[in-house]
Amino acid sequence: MTTTNPDTKRGKNGRSAYEERIDALNGLAESCEDGSRTYEAAAELAEDPKLRELFQSYSARRKMHRDEICADIVRLGGKPSRLESIESVLSRGWMTVRAIFPRSEHAILARCMRLEASTWSRYAVALRSDLDPVAHLRLDEQSRQSRQMHLFLDARSSGHVVQPV
Repeated sequence: MTTTNPDTKRGKNGRSAYEERIDALNGLAESCEDGSRTYEAAAELAEDPKLRELFQSYSARRKMHRDEICADIVRLGGKPSRLESIESVLSRGWMTVRAIFPRSEHAILARCMRLEASTWSRYAVALRSDLDPVAHLRLDEQSRQSRQMHLFLDARSSGHVVQPV
């Protein structure tokens, strides 16, 4: 009797569950890399020392998330893809120009909020893929942190005084 490995079955799009899982994780790792670099740029532009420190901590968190996701990709037999998108480079350039003329905390926060919203949607895609329990728990926690970061940035942008996450 021959059994079929479910990871080699082709879906409607012609791709295996394994390929979809690795692609979802690679997309998420790319988002985390983009986030890390965007938060580095935001930290350089922020005039408020507390906000600068917060952006630096968010950048470090994103790097840690990226490294954990890349380790999962390798553990699952995949290869991490190129981690920086053209969109990310253009976005950081736009943020720099927008923040300088005039220098605007609101513009920086708005860009970071869009980044978190995009990253959060990538987490949702990855969490819908067929992950092992360890990877699923890790991504679920990272997704929760991303959502908290977005909510904090939104509150700060609206002028509310809140404690950073």
